[in-house]
Amino acid sequence: QTYEVSLAAYGAGRSNFLTVIDNWRRLLDFELTLHREVAELETAFSQLQREVGLQLVRDEVTSKVQGQGEQP
Repeated sequence: QTYEVSLAAYGAGRSNFLTVIDNWRRLLDFELTLHREVAELETAFSQLQREVGLQLVRDEVTSKVQGQGEQP
């Protein structure tokens, strides 16, 4: 949201390009962290399935987390 606000402000002449780039970088850093955490969650989930020897069912929370991080 901060990125979008700064982009709109830049378009209206109320912000500079450096602010837009900085906010875009922060957004990308956040998304990268999110994807790394989801990958870690998937790895742990797979390891748990191997340990218990069963195919486990994903819950609603896990499914929603995997759908996050889409491009704005």
